[in-house]
Amino acid sequence: MHCLLDDDVYVAVGRRFDKRNMDERVMERIKNSNECMLVYPACDAVSVEEGLAELRRRQRVKAWPQDNDESSNKTKLEGGSYNRVNLIFIDATWKHAKEIVDVNTSRNLWPEDTVKVKLDASFIREQYPAFNFLPNRFDIRTPPTPDHLSTAECIAMVLSIVEENVVIYDTIVRALDYMVDQWNSFFNKNNAEQKACEF
Repeated sequence: MHCLLDDDVYVAVGRRFDKRNMDERVMERIKNSNECMLVYPACDAVSVEEGLAELRRRQRVKAWPQDNDESSNKTKLEGGSYNRVNLIFIDATWKHAKEIVDVNTSRNLWPEDTVKVKLDASFIREQYPAFNFLPNRFDIRTPPTPDHLSTAECIAMVLSIVEENVVIYDTIVRALDYMVDQWNSFFNKNNAEQKACEF
């Protein structure tokens, strides 16, 4: 697995992707749009597979998991590793996530020509049945539609597609399911105790 190695994950808190508001390491990492994918269901977003294909085209490196043609000329970088893919996830309420993307887009704060990708629930069900997609899995918050995904689900799916390894998805979603179960159990218990006190 190539993703989530030491120093490969940055959590940046803020609403503007510029040098004044964002961690310097994040800005340095995402400045090359040939390595960046913004995961957000924008109107001009494409599938993750199409996004990876576009990055591959830009980098002129045929080394991604979709290349099943063994006869293709696969080029690796120094040290034997493939080109990097920097993934940008917006973790916020749906309203704030939209505001963050809209403002950064209108002010041209994303790296120029950033590839935007989205996850479509029907496509995921059809093409990736191993993901065992469940509508409204993260039921702590109410999504705009049952097919909207939480940030954790998006991260799990995108990393699994990039790495072509469903174990990544299973591992992250298992932790998410446990957290949701614990939250619901706590919430239901508190509601039951509150109702008992009212009588």
